[in-house]
Amino acid sequence: MSMYNLYFFEIYDHHQSGFVTYMNELIVGLQQQCDAKLNVVILASPTSKLVLKEANGIKEYSIPSIKNQSCEKIACILKRFVVESEKTVFFINYAPSYPTVKMLREYFPYGKIVNVIHDFMWATYLLGDVERFQRILLHQECCKYTKIIEDIYKDGYLSNLSVDKVVCLSEDALQILKDIYKIPKEKIILIYNGLNDEANVARFSCELRQKMGILPHEKILVYVGRVTYQKGIINVLECYNFILRKVPECLLVIIDQIDDNIQASITERFNHRVLMTGELPKQKVYEWYNIADVGLLPSYYEQCSYTGIEMKMYGLPVVASDGLGVRNMFDVNNGIIANIENRNCPKEFQVNLGNAIVKALTLSSSKIKKIRKKAREHYLKQYEATIMTEKYVSLLKSFSSMKTSKHT
Repeated sequence: MSMYNLYFFEIYDHHQSGFVTYMNELIVGLQQQCDAKLNVVILASPTSKLVLKEANGIKEYSIPSIKNQSCEKIACILKRFVVESEKTVFFINYAPSYPTVKMLREYFPYGKIVNVIHDFMWATYLLGDVERFQRILLHQECCKYTKIIEDIYKDGYLSNLSVDKVVCLSEDALQILKDIYKIPKEKIILIYNGLNDEANVARFSCELRQKMGILPHEKILVYVGRVTYQKGIINVLECYNFILRKVPECLLVIIDQIDDNIQASITERFNHRVLMTGELPKQKVYEWYNIADVGLLPSYYEQCSYTGIEMKMYGLPVVASDGLGVRNMFDVNNGIIANIENRNCPKEFQVNLGNAIVKALTLSSSKIKKIRKKAREHYLKQYEATIMTEKYVSLLKSFSSMKTSKHT
């Protein structure tokens, strides 16, 4: 059997994100389970010419930013290194992507194309409100983002119809693709993000707490991710005084970069009851998981959060929203849920968050143990890295039964 030629397309981004983790986990897994040549193609790179780097058997091509991102010029560059055959598969990992899909169809007609839905861009503008999204598309509601949202939808619709397979990361995304984008169900495959198990399930919190300057009686809340409204952390901060009145020994740890203005506001309002670590390497983040009492995932929407997976891996009790995608990861069996309710009235969500966090911090030891066990089991059953890799290998094998003639 001939070898696969796999090309993973992405847009250059200097920020660390869950996508970086996704690519690392998937590529390592495919190297172990699949006979393939792995290539990463980074578009709009801050370089003046095509740059090739090769490490651990993986080729990384950085394509410079081209004025107006001319697809014809990009195609000419790709022609220099892409091996086209019936075993060539292109994975698109960004949006808007239809111009890229159209270009690949025209210049590499024998290849297969997979669109991986890491994000619905419209959800950023609507805080994951699917019903409002539908009303806008049906011209039943208008807002200042209507034109942008309609353009985003059109690009996604054309891209997903034009590719061979669409990978989504959550049940909510699957339903949206079927019901709103009208993508044939046989074209869609649900593959959860996966993560290699690095958790030290034998918790050594006493030693670590001492090392990190945490007092034995302090209750640690840990939040990992961007400090933005969409991620829900602003709502946590709005109800934090309520939490401190109920649980004075609480310490909120925020791990990631924070805007200077937000940081100044947090310092002024909460003094020493919030610890802002900045961006940390993975192993340092894992140390915080190991000593934390409760994890936070209060986002208005996610696709398949790596932060949520990490917290499950460590068996953390998690206070999560019932936001789009988040509700597919957490329920009353493996977390404590704070309902968003009316997105136009954040006070409701803030009250629910405050109550849920206080509840999580004051649970009995037996209930905490039960939630920890359920969280860890859910990770092993659904989000362990080999599960993700096996499904991608199955996806590649499915192309063998597809018509192999040139796309027209």
